[in-house]
Amino acid sequence: MNIKLPVADPSSLQMQPPKIRPSRRYAFSLVEVTLAIGILSFGLLSVIGLMPVGLNTFRQSINTSVGTQISQRLMNEKRQTDFVTLIAPANAIEYRYFSDEGDEVAVTSAIFVTKILVANASAVPSSGNSRFTNSSLAKVEVRLAYSPGGSTTLVDAIPLGPQASVFTFYIPKT
Repeated sequence: MNIKLPVADPSSLQMQPPKIRPSRRYAFSLVEVTLAIGILSFGLLSVIGLMPVGLNTFRQSINTSVGTQISQRLMNEKRQTDFVTLIAPANAIEYRYFSDEGDEVAVTSAIFVTKILVANASAVPSSGNSRFTNSSLAKVEVRLAYSPGGSTTLVDAIPLGPQASVFTFYIPKT
């Protein structure tokens, strides 16, 4: 008697590991998200709070640069002027007005105001505390102020305020 027993398929005999499902999903909690947003907003507000200071410093450096260029321009103009014409009483005080780019403009659109003072026989600084007078020199003083609207108050003030500068140079008689 031949009895055939059913034979199991070998592929069905392999054991599969049971699937483990995590009981908890991994994510950020509401408290963690709130803390992260708070830290991020604190950092951003600090950076935004520094922007006006940075922009103000940037504007001051541009004004200083343009003011120096204006004074150099005026200095070169005075150096090219004849000495007798330079020290004439009509040229003793002169007001000039400039834009924020250093171009000469009318009073109403001025950003920078300059007052140019020319004097003959200036007392020239020398070694020590002594000064000597030289009639072959002209002292040129350029007072420059950041004054939107062209007001001359800042260049006429003594002492000059923080928005004004003085550039002094001597021109020899040639």
